[in-house]
Amino acid sequence: MKEQRTLLESTKRTNKIFSLIVITSILFGVLTILASFKTNSLNNERFLLQEYSAKLKGGSDYLTDQIKLYAATGDIKYCNNYEKEVTETKTTTKYLGLIEDIGINSDEKKLIETSKNESDTLINLEEEAIKNARQGNLKKAQELVLGNTYDSKKASIDSYVLKFQAAIMERSERTVIIFEVILFLLILITVGLSCIILYTFSKYSRFIKERVISPIIALKNCFSEISKGNLETSIDLDEDNTEIGEFTTVAKNTQSMLKDYIEDISTSLNRISRKDITTSIEKEYIGDFEEIKTSINGIVSFLNETISEINVAAKQVALGSEEIASTSTALSEGASDQAGSVEELSASINEIYNDIRQNADNSKDVSNILNLTVEKIKDSDKKMNDMLIAMENISSASNEISRIISTISSVAFQTNLLAVNTSIEASKANVQGKQFTVIAEEIRTLANTSANAVKETTALINESISAVENGNSLARETAEMLHGIVSDSEKISNLVKEISLVSEKQALSTEEITKGIDEIAAVVQTNSATAEESAAASEELASQSELLSTAVSEFKLINN
Repeated sequence: MKEQRTLLESTKRTNKIFSLIVITSILFGVLTILASFKTNSLNNERFLLQEYSAKLKGGSDYLTDQIKLYAATGDIKYCNNYEKEVTETKTTTKYLGLIEDIGINSDEKKLIETSKNESDTLINLEEEAIKNARQGNLKKAQELVLGNTYDSKKASIDSYVLKFQAAIMERSERTVIIFEVILFLLILITVGLSCIILYTFSKYSRFIKERVISPIIALKNCFSEISKGNLETSIDLDEDNTEIGEFTTVAKNTQSMLKDYIEDISTSLNRISRKDITTSIEKEYIGDFEEIKTSINGIVSFLNETISEINVAAKQVALGSEEIASTSTALSEGASDQAGSVEELSASINEIYNDIRQNADNSKDVSNILNLTVEKIKDSDKKMNDMLIAMENISSASNEISRIISTISSVAFQTNLLAVNTSIEASKANVQGKQFTVIAEEIRTLANTSANAVKETTALINESISAVENGNSLARETAEMLHGIVSDSEKISNLVKEISLVSEKQALSTEEITKGIDEIAAVVQTNSATAEESAAASEELASQSELLSTAVSEFKLINN
């Protein structure tokens, strides 16, 4: 347990040290980054102060140059430039404000204030010079800004500005140097901690690899071989009180236990394979392996019971197969007789089916002929109706002719009467009357001739009308007879159709019966073949049951 505690404590202590060093390294790394940012910021401020102080001095020099040029030349543009710088651009004020925003100390601020006081005195001289120049007194203006007094004041201001620049640069450089030293020290510390981390990590990794990873890999390979069924693999690790040592002990014990269990199970199964079912597992199995022991013993017990039952069943099968063989033989003979009877019945039904089919076909032909005959009779009936109509038309025409001839006869009679009267009157007259009498006589003769012709024509037309009436009566009777024939023919056609349908149904029914008989014949033949096969199978079953009994008797059972 002491070594175990040492391994655990070493791991925990190493982890704590490593974590502390990492945290410290991260802290110093952060400080280094912050110091670097601060150093860069200070350098930027130094450059900006230097730039702003130069701009400050440049703005002051620009005002001096513009006022001197205005006093020297009187050109108003220089005055305008000066006033624009003072009132609008305000370069000096702008950059002085930027410098104060960055930050200055009290000494630097004092220098700036002194410079501003001196600058105020200088501004008074410049304003006086502008006033004189505007009034045209350039000489006075030149004395004010080009004289020794102005130059000494300007030199004094410049000296303060230069001192301010030097003070700023000195302070900035000193601060930058301090932070650069701090940054360098932080970098050294960070690098040192990084080296310590690398060394600690290397040592810790080597420790983990030698004491943990390598043994785990060896155990993994061992269990990999065991999972493949190779229980002879060796575990080349020392057994101790560490976790890995105890794991090694457990692995070796597991390997040994599995070998023992497999050897015991293999022995029992080998005995079973040699038909010795009296074996059983007596060795103690632990944990889930107890179920294997129970299962194998249960299998042995089940095999004993099953084989005993198979032995009894084989004997019963042998007896039953003999009975089945006898029954199957009788069934086969009966099935053969049935097959012959069914074949004869099938042949008779086929003959009946052929006769019914022939009747059905003949009925269809008769039906078709009757249909054609009915159609022809219908056509004749139609033509007879047409003839009746024609006869009626002839009768009507004959009556009309008779009426016309009657009219002609009346005209002839009137003409004859007129001729007689004319002849009488003419005989009373002179010679011219005699001539007229001859003409009247001729007219009377012609009228008599017409009357005789009309009488003959009337007699002929009356005979024609009588003949037409007789023909019309005969045509009506014939039409009525044709109507009766059409009605009877349709009834006969319908009866023939019904006979045809009944014959067709009988043919279909007979066909279904034939199919049923064929199926029965097939079943009978199948039964016959099955009976023969059953007889053969029964004989084979009897033979196999004897073989089974012989094979089962070879097993060594517990109850034997």
